[in-house]
Amino acid sequence: MSNYTEYRDATDTNAAPSPIIWADCPVGEFIEKGNGYFFQDDFLVVPEPLTNVAEGAAQAGNYSTFTGADAVISSGAGTGGEIFINASASNVGCGIRGGGAPFTFATDAGKFWFEARVKFGTIADDQNGAFIGMFEDVPHTNTVPIAADGTMADENFVGFHRFESDGDKLDIVHKKDSVTQVSVADQVALTADTYVKIGMKFANNSMEFYADGVLLTTILNTATSFPSDINLGIIFATLGEAAEDTGVTMDWWRVAQAR
Repeated sequence: MSNYTEYRDATDTNAAPSPIIWADCPVGEFIEKGNGYFFQDDFLVVPEPLTNVAEGAAQAGNYSTFTGADAVISSGAGTGGEIFINASASNVGCGIRGGGAPFTFATDAGKFWFEARVKFGTIADDQNGAFIGMFEDVPHTNTVPIAADGTMADENFVGFHRFESDGDKLDIVHKKDSVTQVSVADQVALTADTYVKIGMKFANNSMEFYADGVLLTTILNTATSFPSDINLGIIFATLGEAAEDTGVTMDWWRVAQAR
C-alpha cells in the first residue's frame, strides 16, 4: 500500500498525480527495498541537445531524443518545469523516449502505473498528431511512432493517440506488431492550452485507462492486438501536419512497476 494518505477527490484536475491511479503504488518500498522500479520527471532540466540541429537523434540524459527538420524540443514557459515539443512542417517527427524498454504486460506481470500531464496549444484539426504512452524499443524517426498519414506505425504500443485530423480528442490505442491496431476513439476531450492528466494502470492481466482520474475503459492483455509479449518503454512524440508553432507541452510524467 501507499506510504501516504490521500484525501483529495479522485477525479480532481489539479497538477498532482491522480490518487485513483497512485494510491496503491508503494513508491517508497520500490526505492528502499528494490521490489519494484519507479521513474518521475518534472522536467526541471529539459533534454535539448538537438534544438538547433537540422535533423537527427541522440541520447540526452535519461532519454533518446529525435527532432526532424523544422522541429524543436525545448523548455516550456511554465513555472516548475515543462517540456515543449513541436514539429512545424508536414511529416516531421519530434519527441523523447526512455532509452530502453523495462516494462512488461505479460500474464502475471507485476502491477504497473503510468500518468502524464499534457496540453496541446491548439485543438484544430490537421495540426500536430501526438502519442503519449508505451512503445517498443525501436528508433524514433519521422515515421515512427507516428506514420506519415498520421496513423500509428506498425510496431508494438499502448497509450493515447491524437490523430492529426481530429485535434480535439485523444484515442486509446494498442497494437501488437503485424496485428491490426485497436482504437477506442474519442476517449479524452481536449481544450486548447489546458492541461489534462492521462494515465494507465495494469493489474490482474488487464489495463485500465484514465483521464483526470476518471476510468475510461479496460482492456485485457489476452486481446490478440495487445502487446503482452514484448517489453515497452515510455515515449512522448509528435508528428507535424502543417506549419504551426503551438506544439505539445508536458508538465510531468511518472511510471512504476512492481517486480
